[in-house]
Amino acid sequence: MPLSSLFRAVLTPSRPGSHSAQVGVDLSTHGAYMDAIRDATKDVDVQVVFNNAGYMVTGFFDRTPLERQVKNAECNAMSAMQITHLFVTRMLAKNLRGCIVFTSSAAACQPCPFSSLYGATKAFISSFGASIAVELRCRGIDVCVVHPSPVASRFYDNAHALDSIAFFQKFNVQPDALPDLIFASIGRSVWRDIGGVAFAFRMMMKTVDFNLMTMAASVGAPFMADFQRNLKD
Repeated sequence: MPLSSLFRAVLTPSRPGSHSAQVGVDLSTHGAYMDAIRDATKDVDVQVVFNNAGYMVTGFFDRTPLERQVKNAECNAMSAMQITHLFVTRMLAKNLRGCIVFTSSAAACQPCPFSSLYGATKAFISSFGASIAVELRCRGIDVCVVHPSPVASRFYDNAHALDSIAFFQKFNVQPDALPDLIFASIGRSVWRDIGGVAFAFRMMMKTVDFNLMTMAASVGAPFMADFQRNLKD
């Protein structure tokens, strides 16, 4: 089942032992999932939340149906915000410690032509996570936003054939490397870059102004093979 269609919570009661609950919901459909998640976890103190559902819609923004864009934004950004609000308010009401982890992307810090909603929603996640981290840390809840480099997975299977994606996939990170790095970052870092691509983008943003980079990309875009190829599709 794709990540956009499943909410999974590891439910740990106060007594020893734990179990997992899978709630089949569509995180891309606004208003259709929160009641199910709320009901499935109402009797359990959930203190660790991982928001990592997301997918990428590729192609020119104007050539992609608006409904697909709205669903992408809902799954990648709005669902994480609503799920976080549910469990943060519960933790604070009971004075429980906990953590919220978001999976963002190295794409959050650069223009993302041909996948505009993906870059925009990841930028939202990174900014949102950093903002609530300031509010929650002193109240016992750690927030960590992870920016992985491309991961060796099937994430890009349905994407357009883009040279830029193919290039960065050469520097991907293995899925098995992520859990230990993420857990080691909780409470020690709010933003955590993982892999060479994420580090390279972060360093680039420290030396090149975002506006300058965007203007340069805008001028050069018509000469890009990706631009010319997708313009003909």
